[in-house]
Amino acid sequence: MSGSAGRGGGSGSGRADGRRYAWLAIIAVVLAALALLTPALASLPLSALAVVLGLRGRREVKKDPTLVAGWLWIGAVAVGGFVFLFQLILVVLSYGAPVS
Repeated sequence: MSGSAGRGGGSGSGRADGRRYAWLAIIAVVLAALALLTPALASLPLSALAVVLGLRGRREVKKDPTLVAGWLWIGAVAVGGFVFLFQLILVVLSYGAPVS
């Protein structure tokens, strides 16, 4: 008998069906959605973090293409980048405008 009997083939997945999730991509999408709901100054670091985690999730999916929900990195990078860019524009316009 092998030592990995009954453990999903010894892959270390922790699930009976053997599926593993791209958690970085999932967390990145959640952060990008939170960045949409927060005010300008709070959404800048959230959206930047969503972009970074989305790109790290992409690297993780490229390394292991069997991950489930790996395509979520695309949405995280797109939404996070959109929020970051437009909130940055709003912040610069609101704080950078001279007061007469």
